[in-house]
Amino acid sequence: MAQQKVRVRVATTVGKENDYKELFRRIVLDYCKRFKVKVTKGPWDVSIVIADYQGEDGATGVTSILAEENKIIVQVREPYGDDDLPNTEVLNHTFLVVLCHEFTHCCQALTGRQGVKAKLMMEGDPDYAGYYFDPEEIEARIMDEFYVQYVPDSLWASIRSLNAKEDT
Repeated sequence: MAQQKVRVRVATTVGKENDYKELFRRIVLDYCKRFKVKVTKGPWDVSIVIADYQGEDGATGVTSILAEENKIIVQVREPYGDDDLPNTEVLNHTFLVVLCHEFTHCCQALTGRQGVKAKLMMEGDPDYAGYYFDPEEIEARIMDEFYVQYVPDSLWASIRSLNAKEDT
């Protein structure tokens, strides 16, 4: 990933900005190598916002792609300020899976790759099946759990430190 092709900015309440940038970089490099693709047209401007956000539909992550402007905005809900949710390793892992899922969507936009098709599963409610079996969603669900292994140790440590604060 050439520096001049992608600029990443991060606003977060959990972890350090460089942790997210490093995770993003690792995922983009793996994605390009794995699928033999390159970042297309550029420069891209990627903004990552980790905050107390939740979509109207209950989603905890969303990636907005403004292809004409070469801009991508990623929003992921930071769940740690919610008093109703216990801060556990399961929550930590789920948060990072959502983050990796959205970063996979970024890779798709950056490279023009359109995901993985599963034609045999396309039957059913067109509204739900249309989204759920969209090739980009299929690929993001396949890759999100896999990409958790690329989370920098420093980001894991930042998130786990929240657990320690709650326990005291």
